[in-house]
Parts: sequence; structure tokens; C-alpha cells
Amino acid sequence: LEIMYPEAAAVHAERIAHAPETIDPDVLRRLRIGMSIPPETTDTAHRLRREFRRRVDELFESVDVIVTPTIPTDVPRRDAVDLAASTRDVARFTYAWSLYGGPAMSLPCGTHPESGMPVGMQLVSAPWREHVLLRAAAGVEDLLTDRT
Repeated sequence: LEIMYPEAAAVHAERIAHAPETIDPDVLRRLRIGMSIPPETTDTAHRLRREFRRRVDELFESVDVIVTPTIPTDVPRRDAVDLAASTRDVARFTYAWSLYGGPAMSLPCGTHPESGMPVGMQLVSAPWREHVLLRAAAGVEDLLTDRT
């Protein structure tokens, strides 16, 4: 958030200043959060992102695909959460890979035992290795199809 929110706020700065009523209130709240993040914090986040990318590049020298849950919880109801406050928690597995910059995708892999909502499995590969990611996804789909 220390990178995404300030960048989004910068892109929309004129609209925030002159026509905030044209922005969804929840989005406007997140943009204003971005405006409040000090540049030093964003600079530190950029440095940490570079280190994260370097370390993941090293990992992809020995593995082809990383698998994680898409989200760490059941799918939240929109009316039951504060989107600005919960975004970090709900998207913690996807944010990291957006920061990394390699291809990532989510496949349905079942349903939540209580809500019945879909559960996602996220697959990630190194930059420019989409063919590896798609081959892995096809293999996972074949395995999941065989189970049903």
C-alpha cells in the first residue's frame, strides 16, 4: 500500500482536488490515505520491493511455479467489511506477486466449507515464463477435473 496508494493518489490528484464527489467514497478514502503517506515511506517500500524481486528471482532459478491461496479467508461480503481497512488482509497473497511483476493467475479449486463460495489457488511464475504458468495451470485443472 505504501507504493500503490501514493501512486494512485498522484494520478488522480487533480480530480481529488477539484471533483472529489465524482469518485466513489471508498476509493476516495483510499486515495486520501495515499496522499498522507510520506515520500520517505514510499522510497523505503521501493527499496524493499527491489530486494524482494531479487530474492524471488533467485528462487525461480530452482522452481518453476509457486502456489499460494488467492486470499487467506473466505470471500468477504461487500457490505460486511470496510474495504479500505480490509484490502491489505484480503489481498496479502496477491499484492506480493503484483509487486514482483511476474505472471500470476488464480484457479478455482473448490468451495469454502461454510459459505460455499469459491476458493482460489494462485499460481505464479518468473517474468516472461507465461508458458510455464499456463502449462502448470492446465495440469492443475486436469487434476481437479479428475477428482469430480
